[in-house]
Amino acid sequence: MKVHNLRKAALPVAISVITTSIASGIPLAYAQESVLEEIVVTARSRAESLSDSPVTVTAFSESTIQSAGIESMRDYTSLIPNVTLVETQSSGFAFVNVRGLSQLRNTDPTVALVIDGVLSSTPLAFSQEIFDVEQIEFLKGPQGALYGRNALGGAINIRTKQPTNELEGKATFGAGNGDYVNGLAVVSGPIIDDVLLGRAAVSYKDAEGWRDNVTLGRPGNPYTDQSGRARLVWTPSETFTGDFRASYSDMESGAFQFVSSARLGTFFGVINDNPSSIFPPGHPLFVATADPNDVSVPVQGNLLGYDSREALNLSMKLDWEMGFGTISAITSYDDVENAIGGEQPHYTPLPQAVNAQYRASEAIAQEFRITSTDDGAFRWIVGAYAIQTEFFFSTSILVDDNGNPNKSTIPTREPNRQSPNQSVSYNADDNDNFAYAVFAQFNYDLTDTLELSFSGRYDNDEREQEVMTPVDYNPPIVVDGEEYVLPGLGTVRNEEYSSFQPKVTLKYQPTDNVNLYATYAQGFRSGGFNPSGSEVVAEAAIAAGTPGVPLGVEDTFEKEETENIELGAKITLFDGRVRFNAAIFDTTVDNQQLFNFISDPLNKQIIRNIDEVSIQGYELDVAWAATDNLILTAAYGKIDSEIEEFAAAPWTVGNQTPLNPEDSVNLGFQYNDEFSLGSFPMSGFLRVDYQRLGTTWWEPENFAPRDPVELINVRMGISTLDEKWALTLWAKNATDENYFAEVTNPPSFNFYAPLRRVGAEITYRF
Repeated sequence: MKVHNLRKAALPVAISVITTSIASGIPLAYAQESVLEEIVVTARSRAESLSDSPVTVTAFSESTIQSAGIESMRDYTSLIPNVTLVETQSSGFAFVNVRGLSQLRNTDPTVALVIDGVLSSTPLAFSQEIFDVEQIEFLKGPQGALYGRNALGGAINIRTKQPTNELEGKATFGAGNGDYVNGLAVVSGPIIDDVLLGRAAVSYKDAEGWRDNVTLGRPGNPYTDQSGRARLVWTPSETFTGDFRASYSDMESGAFQFVSSARLGTFFGVINDNPSSIFPPGHPLFVATADPNDVSVPVQGNLLGYDSREALNLSMKLDWEMGFGTISAITSYDDVENAIGGEQPHYTPLPQAVNAQYRASEAIAQEFRITSTDDGAFRWIVGAYAIQTEFFFSTSILVDDNGNPNKSTIPTREPNRQSPNQSVSYNADDNDNFAYAVFAQFNYDLTDTLELSFSGRYDNDEREQEVMTPVDYNPPIVVDGEEYVLPGLGTVRNEEYSSFQPKVTLKYQPTDNVNLYATYAQGFRSGGFNPSGSEVVAEAAIAAGTPGVPLGVEDTFEKEETENIELGAKITLFDGRVRFNAAIFDTTVDNQQLFNFISDPLNKQIIRNIDEVSIQGYELDVAWAATDNLILTAAYGKIDSEIEEFAAAPWTVGNQTPLNPEDSVNLGFQYNDEFSLGSFPMSGFLRVDYQRLGTTWWEPENFAPRDPVELINVRMGISTLDEKWALTLWAKNATDENYFAEVTNPPSFNFYAPLRRVGAEITYRF
């Protein structure tokens, strides 16, 4: 791969914004004694202060998690520049986009999710509720050297609260619009004093929904989640620690509440014999696309849909303290089952087909690592990792029984044959994947102010897929009069993907308050299989003139590889009252993965590869403890992406890549104070967070963009000084911004983002 030069305009702009921010937004003198909270992070698998870490990382401490009301991935990604979350289709589908790299349906993610030091094995569990958490870290840039494949965009470290050696706990109850109720109960304490400590937490959320389906006369997005977590920490000696964790989540909601807003007046496709056509000769004459800003069409499908997800995670982390460092063994087991059923396009009050999808993932992983002590100029980490994954996926089209689906619409491993909602098509594959890796990191202090770090990881990913589609659902396909027989039941395909992911970091820290760093890193995301027969089905559809079928569809898709150069600065000013961070990056992507949905009658969800993409950008953020009571924050992120080469769609070269806003703005303040309520001393807070998402394109053809979106979240509360009792009022999307979270062009169906939610909750601690 080649690395594009840093664009000449980016660095001067970044420096200009930095200078302007400091000159105009930060006074030169202070009368207050306030300082910003110091946070310790483990971004490099070692504990170090956020200011000292040579990684672009946004960290949320326990106090910020509480004041900002962080309860889901949506809540913390909305506070980070150049990071967005696309929530679509159903409650279990949430895709993280970071710095121009996008998570997609039916592929691996672009970020690694690590909870209490244990790597999550499947993106199906990414959108689980977050509760009883003490810290969240979001690392940007390729992190595969330490975190493995699929960390080419970054990594998320979540640390839940540790069990305590004294009995403590809390209970929370809340309610809000949409008939929303929530509850949380936590208890922690010693089972054997100083030796065996335990902690348990349970969470419950239930809502009728927040956006009406006008055909059904009720909200189309009901939501119920029941989750629990238990953790044991065993320290029988000063040199050994065992950390055992179990979590379970059971979620149910509606699904497929899309809208189809294509209009004759908004057709962007053109006749294929026009010399200015964006499509080559032989491509379908028209492509119907929707206006990404037309939010006039209500949700009106005649089915509520069904979404059910059960997730179980078990993990064990054992640490032995030795004279030279720590030996760690990490074992994890993940079992996730997700069933979705709902309306097929085009989402009207009339009976349509029913789309049913079923996913089941089971994985067991083992990691060993040795971490040296922090003493001395030379520090190191070495380790090995292996994971075995079984993944089953089926998708089918069922009959819409006049808008009255019965339980047989709930997807399973088998096609539906014996009901009014019987399957008219069915595709299924069983996947058996085994991956292993070896990795190392070496840090060396060249001088008192200069550190050189090298990390490297070799990953090998072996994938096997077996066709599970019954013969009677797998008829021959005719292309130009020639009959093709699709891969039949029991057909096995094998692919192997491997990559070496190096990372080199040079850190210069001339004072405790200035940290400058430069990084070169590579990352990769594994390739995989499209549904069996995708290539010949797409060819047949194009030959038949079916609109919206992309070119270049194959039965497999290639691994995605990135190469990234990054320069960063972390500066602390005025005795800790101001903290400023800046980063500029240049990324080249080879074989960037791209999702396409080919709707009825093909019912295929496929991945293609864009041959080469270039991405440049920068991020700036500042936090200012303006007074003892007031903290102000501001952040800006910019992404400039460009398709450099796309053999299957050369007319898209020069366009921007999909799903990532061109820029993002985050502004916020939090005010805390103490007061008396009668004879009772109290404390209170007010927090406001503003987010602006810039212009966003949704397809490589760049048909039409979504206009910028502005969102505001507000929280306020009071509590006793000992925080035994607390009352909080909150509003998410307080201005009730109505916009699409996902736009799919073609075939022109969109998914609405959440509307305004308001509520209150009361908490008791003991």
